[in-house]
Amino acid sequence: MTNPQEVIDALNDLLQQNVDARQGYEKARSDVEQSILESYLTDKVVQRQAFIEAITQEIITLGGSAKRETTVKGSLHHSWIDIKSALSSNDEEAVFEECVRGEKNSLKTYNKLLENTSWPASTKTMVLRQRDQIKVDLERADAMADALN
Repeated sequence: MTNPQEVIDALNDLLQQNVDARQGYEKARSDVEQSILESYLTDKVVQRQAFIEAITQEIITLGGSAKRETTVKGSLHHSWIDIKSALSSNDEEAVFEECVRGEKNSLKTYNKLLENTSWPASTKTMVLRQRDQIKVDLERADAMADALN
């Protein structure tokens, strides 16, 4: 079995990425006008908050302390910087594209974490469920793309 501290550290990284993502979605939501996009972004804020709560609980269960602060490192951070840039031009299609790109980056992060086969079952199950929700949302985003054009 993996060292519990390694699992806690990986979950804290995932937690911080989800905090960054939630803040990115909140910022994007405040700057859009199309109700379909605003609804999608609201759903993403709620989803990421639920992810944050679940990850936090798993960290505590494993005996660690959750680090909920935002981070300025990592590839997901760069995705959210790109969202802010897209918002400055007020192009809602660009905002949506950056959100999808951020989701794809999140999916890669989750898939990488799931490569670790020695994690506790509860941790793997939580990460798998969250990853699957991201996959479903990417399918939803594909369907929304036509409506936004």
